[in-house]
Amino acid sequence: MKNLLVILFSTLCILSVQAQLFTESVKVFDVKFNAKEVNGQKRFSGVEDGFYSKIRKPLIEKKESEYLNNVGTYRSNVVTSEVRNLLDLAVLNKHFKHLGTIDFEFYESKGFDKVITEYPGLQHDKLFIDLVNEIRAESNSKKKKDILFNPKYRDLRLKVIASRYEQNSKPFSIDKKKVSKFTAELKAKVDTILINNNIKANGDVRAYLSKLADETTSITGIYHNVSLDKDYVGIFKNYISDNIDSIRNDALKNGSEYRFAKNLIVYMKLTNSVINSSFVAIQLKGDIDKTKINITNITADLQAKFDIPAEKAASVSASVEVTFEQHETIEFINEFSSVFIVRYFSSSKLNEIKKL
Repeated sequence: MKNLLVILFSTLCILSVQAQLFTESVKVFDVKFNAKEVNGQKRFSGVEDGFYSKIRKPLIEKKESEYLNNVGTYRSNVVTSEVRNLLDLAVLNKHFKHLGTIDFEFYESKGFDKVITEYPGLQHDKLFIDLVNEIRAESNSKKKKDILFNPKYRDLRLKVIASRYEQNSKPFSIDKKKVSKFTAELKAKVDTILINNNIKANGDVRAYLSKLADETTSITGIYHNVSLDKDYVGIFKNYISDNIDSIRNDALKNGSEYRFAKNLIVYMKLTNSVINSSFVAIQLKGDIDKTKINITNITADLQAKFDIPAEKAASVSASVEVTFEQHETIEFINEFSSVFIVRYFSSSKLNEIKKL
């Protein structure tokens, strides 16, 4: 037993030393990013640092319009990154008994005010005022949700539901070497332009146009740190504690309205399950500064620096302009429309409901 304790202690020491020596890293679009350059730390840390999942390889890719919905899901086991539905059911146009009461208690006590704080102009917006008044005037949570999901309130609905989260997003810089990897495809297209115009893709011409591709391309990074609002967590815990018997009974019933109750009881029964109360994610944004793609200047440079005939130089310049613009509107939009979740975190406070 003594030897076992010594081995265990030694192993923990080694892991601790490794954690201090090595910085974590991830790959996005096959480009490596170290935690240090993204968030200034050696680890991809979140607001809550307990029960964190491993970093997936590849990362968990989510659409920009949907990635926030991963807060409030749960993992069946603390070591996995696979998620199951729970509090995120709020985004569906369907009534879920118990969850509706939790959500609207939060919206009415804090959520609406958070929306106004983030979007001050809505304080006097008639549509927003109508939405708030309609919901406050209704006592039934199912009818409240019907109001929230009225098509005319779509944009406001997204803001109200997002009030359940705390969002902290910070930009991080990306060095030119990494930008060059993102422009590799653009440079290949430029080579094709030279070939199509019967211009030998010699080193000087290629270097000039490659430099243009790098200088006009801007790639920025955003580090997202998202968590459940602490007051929402408090409302959730208090409600579950006060209504656990009713929830257990409803979990045995049939019908989609009891889905939240069923999922909650399954979560509570699983020994190592945890609720994803927060996560950290990386997002990249790319754009091309079209003001730097001046056909006249490029044409003049091709003539003066590389002795390319005027007509051919103008043709190349025009093709370069179109190619750069298409690369931004097609390639960049397709590539940078996702958010990559690095890892999930789970608060020990939420796990306390398992004792009920």
